[in-house]
Amino acid sequence: LLLPILLRLLLLQKQNNMSCANSMSGVAALAFAVTIGFLMVVLACALPEYGNWYPLFVLLTYTFTPLPTVLARRAEGGSYGDSSGVHWDIAMFATAALVVSGFGIPLVMWHHGTIAAGACWLTFGGNAVIFLSTLAYFKFYTEDDYSFSALL
Repeated sequence: LLLPILLRLLLLQKQNNMSCANSMSGVAALAFAVTIGFLMVVLACALPEYGNWYPLFVLLTYTFTPLPTVLARRAEGGSYGDSSGVHWDIAMFATAALVVSGFGIPLVMWHHGTIAAGACWLTFGGNAVIFLSTLAYFKFYTEDDYSFSALL
């Protein structure tokens, strides 16, 4: 329910020729979606019937998922639309591996008996919301007014 509303809001901004990078409503919608995803992961850990904090290991995948794409963009010196070359192939493979790991970690823990089934499904839901929010961010907010070299 939340993701279609978020994507509709971002697409309406694109249709109105409104720069998504300059709109606070798009940033607020993405922040809200990420917060809901984190809430689902924390609930998978904190609810008394689940009783352990192992599902928080997926936070590592949330941290490392955008890094290959950002590093490939920096190495190529281009935009996200110029997806050619070995850097992009390696970046897409690493990103896909991290996303699959984000869904695989709770599944393996559930199969092993470390976490309960409800915690696994809550973590799956949180993963879907956070990874789709990350995808929406890279889809709609890639026009830079500055270069990365200014940050270093």
